[in-house]
Amino acid sequence: MRKKYIGIVLILGSVVIIGFFAVDMWLKQNENSHNIKPDLLNQSEPTAALVDALCVSSPDNIFTSELVETLNQAGFSVDIYAGKNVTVDLLKTFPESYDLLVLRMHSAVHSETLGLYLFTAEPYSEDKYVNEQYFQLIKEAYAFADSEPVFAVNWMFVKRCMAEKFCNTTVIVMGCDGACDLKMATEFFNQGAKAYIAWNGLVIPSHSSKATLQLVENLYIKNFTFQQAVENTNKQIGPDPNNNSTLTLIKP
Repeated sequence: MRKKYIGIVLILGSVVIIGFFAVDMWLKQNENSHNIKPDLLNQSEPTAALVDALCVSSPDNIFTSELVETLNQAGFSVDIYAGKNVTVDLLKTFPESYDLLVLRMHSAVHSETLGLYLFTAEPYSEDKYVNEQYFQLIKEAYAFADSEPVFAVNWMFVKRCMAEKFCNTTVIVMGCDGACDLKMATEFFNQGAKAYIAWNGLVIPSHSSKATLQLVENLYIKNFTFQQAVENTNKQIGPDPNNNSTLTLIKP
């Protein structure tokens, strides 16, 4: 979302050459360490999850209540993961099989790697998640110049730590630049997602909230196709007033 300053600080120690098989062993063990939420399996009603890390600095209770109301009207049950609960561990153990995933999180494309990072609400510490930091799955990130650093995750984290969690999931990324890194979208597809909708530039929180509510209504109340829903939302709500960015649909 719109920020005075976005920075992702890479904290890298000395490069240590280690054996390929040792690396691969840790990654494979990590891939198999996920928890599965039993009550999401084999149920008929559609399910949605709102992951709201942004509510720590920019709470929007009206958005949350209206989103839940619209989805309930469409027959969805909705789970909310908000505030300080949005940690790296939450993402690693995230339940699978949601039909809709809405990510209300700061996000930014790193200037050097050109990769998108999704910001958690968990304060950064160099002593936590040592393996994930070593393999560059997570980084230290600042939403604003004067804000405290938090952990942020990239597409490699989705690949290694969130494997097979998004079967037929529609992913909506509400933060900035979500459509500017195809690696992130591609990795969600690799893990089963059927559609990825995000902004093609900077966006202010209030505009993203308004557009997301309209998008969800277009998708699940009016039953538009993905393309129709995105196009109509952009027409109805318009581009971000400060940055001219619009919602973008990416499909496998």
